[in-house]
Amino acid sequence: MLIGGTMTQLAASLGTPYAFDPPERCVLFLDEVGERPYRIDRLYTQLRLAGIIERASALVFNELPRCDEPSGTPVIRDVVGDLTRDFDGPVLFGLPSGHTTGATLTIPFGVTARVNTGSRPGLIIDEAAVQA
Repeated sequence: MLIGGTMTQLAASLGTPYAFDPPERCVLFLDEVGERPYRIDRLYTQLRLAGIIERASALVFNELPRCDEPSGTPVIRDVVGDLTRDFDGPVLFGLPSGHTTGATLTIPFGVTARVNTGSRPGLIIDEAAVQA
């Protein structure tokens, strides 16, 4: 199942009656905008320590716009690479969905999806968002 959201909101929900509780083997979409790399590190680590990341079969990050360090280093793509180095499944970075700088791809949560990391990496939606 494809599920996820903005990392700040997902992490903030933990410990509340409305805590983010994704199913096992989900494709986890993680979105954020305008957060510095150390904050992305903290948010990801909080989700990992809460057991959220280990439930995922794949991780999909949006473009993480304006998340590079203002000085130019580190760049957020490298930070995400370091954070996900030990993740067992595929990791896709740069999906133009959620907070983005250009055209936005609308993705439906709650449907079956998978991640292709081959020669044409991408998110593949296997199930229609609505039934006719």
